Amino acid sequence: QLIAAALDAPVYKNKHPEIGWFPVYRQHEAENNALGRLFPRKIEVFHWHADTYNLPHGSVLLASSEVCRNQAFSIDDRVVGLQFHLEVTEKSVRRFIENSVDALDNPPFIQSPKQMLKHPRKFDRVNQLMIDILDVMKKQTQV
Repeated sequence: QLIAAALDAPVYKNKHPEIGWFPVYRQHEAENNALGRLFPRKIEVFHWHADTYNLPHGSVLLASSEVCRNQAFSIDDRVVGLQFHLEVTEKSVRRFIENSVDALDNPPFIQSPKQMLKHPRKFDRVNQLMIDILDVMKKQTQV
């Protein structure tokens, strides 16, 4: 959202908040993009947002979810905007939960704290995707 807003793309409330582990799906246009190819066709990522955004001019849509079309985009493989959190750890999610209890009472796309913490290996998967994205971006800046 921050990158989209910085590039003059509108940011606004989404139809539903999305909090917890939900899948995103790689989009067709991502297949011709170095960052987009890192995304599996489907991966569960950690969400904690109630807003969405329009894609900035010149960006490529990388991933979408059932609830929010614009989940990830890139510009020239040097800029990436992620609506979800690949940096999360079990500890950081516990802090999110402790500091935002009121946000967790509005399903259908809000998981319980127990659901969010049930599968610790998910954290490793998303952390690795973040590392892979940063590696590609580093290589792109050295070209």
